[in-house]
Amino acid sequence: MFIAFEGIDGCGKSTLLENLALKLSSASRSYVKTREPGGSSLGSLIRTELLSLKRTLTPQSELLLFLADRSQHVLELIRPGLAQNKVVLCDRYIASTLAYQRNSSGLSPDKLKELNQWATGELEPDLYIYIDLSAEQAQRRRAQMENDRMEAKGLAFQKEVRQHYLDLAQEKNWLSLDGQLSPTELCDQAWSHIQSMLP
Repeated sequence: MFIAFEGIDGCGKSTLLENLALKLSSASRSYVKTREPGGSSLGSLIRTELLSLKRTLTPQSELLLFLADRSQHVLELIRPGLAQNKVVLCDRYIASTLAYQRNSSGLSPDKLKELNQWATGELEPDLYIYIDLSAEQAQRRRAQMENDRMEAKGLAFQKEVRQHYLDLAQEKNWLSLDGQLSPTELCDQAWSHIQSMLP
């Protein structure tokens, strides 16, 4: 089973992923934890460049780097994990590109999907778990944290990204959760849904 975790920066998705990994371990389910960008050996190098505040990237360069990272990630971690009947827990996947690069790339959502399908060999998650939180609340949560290049784009940008996520979350393989819930409540709701899908 392939599960991708999505949401704006500061929504709590990484914490939820870690908590669900503990649930899987308690249930004696094998799993792989990974993230984008940076899940593969090449991806760790790409992540450094993508998120560095010192790096100025054109929208085209940014998009192509994310696609390169994702293609290698699928090859090195995600497909092998699935082939071994493991549950793959991925912090961000295709939906992040559709939400974050939709405006800056100048490409239509359909074109962005086409490029991602090409990069991943059309590998889609069985489930997207989306944590919805307002940009203002997410910003407050990150107040004491150092911003990376994506987070430093500001509140208006995060609002745009959230709206793109809300549009994407209407699709059938998405589970939307309220980011104002406690980590325990979020985990319980997500785990209940995952259990209903696991063989």
